Amino acid sequence: MRVMNYKFAIATMVMAIASTVWAQNSQAEQLLSDMRAAYQKPQTIHIKTQATLLMEAAKSPQTMHFDLTFKRPYKVYCKVTQFPGQEGKDIYWVTDGKTLKSTGPEGTRKGTIKPDEIGKGWPINLECLSFWDSDRQLSTKAGANMEKSKFVILENEAWNGKEWTVLEETAFGQDVFVRYFIDPKTFYIWRCEVWDLERKTARYDIKVTELEIDPVVDDKIFDISKEIVR
Repeated sequence: MRVMNYKFAIATMVMAIASTVWAQNSQAEQLLSDMRAAYQKPQTIHIKTQATLLMEAAKSPQTMHFDLTFKRPYKVYCKVTQFPGQEGKDIYWVTDGKTLKSTGPEGTRKGTIKPDEIGKGWPINLECLSFWDSDRQLSTKAGANMEKSKFVILENEAWNGKEWTVLEETAFGQDVFVRYFIDPKTFYIWRCEVWDLERKTARYDIKVTELEIDPVVDDKIFDISKEIVR
């Protein structure tokens, strides 16, 4: 009888754990679905972010600023200021919907646009990328950004005078742990804290400082035939 009770207790515990995992996964999938719907709705956006580099290579925290305008589907204008090592020199990347043009420390380059090439190599995260690539960035389906990720959702976490839904992602596919601070009403991300999963060290702290939905946008800023200035 004792053996049977022991086995029953183990089976009950396993079922409870499985039920908890299922509930967490189901809650995360619903949150990601709500976020995709929110990010796919605007036709234009203007977003400003500040990204603080916290990596070991940086002797002290360094913060750069991004001023980004987006028009669906793939027109993007972004100005980067206070880039480490390039103080006093602004850096840009611009797409006209077909071609990406960027200027930086290595000069000017052009290339055929792909969703994951926009902003590649820069400390921006899903707070920007999701506006033009939410189907992949905010998805666990095969081949998507979060396919190998595990999630924990924390409700009502305080930051910056407000309460947020925090999605904690252990992203085994990218070897990072990320905490997304999500507005529970709009489902937009306002902060991304990024850690190196293996070294357990901080990489970035990215904060949205301004977000404007569906502003009037002058298409001239996406003209890559001219010198990139604004």
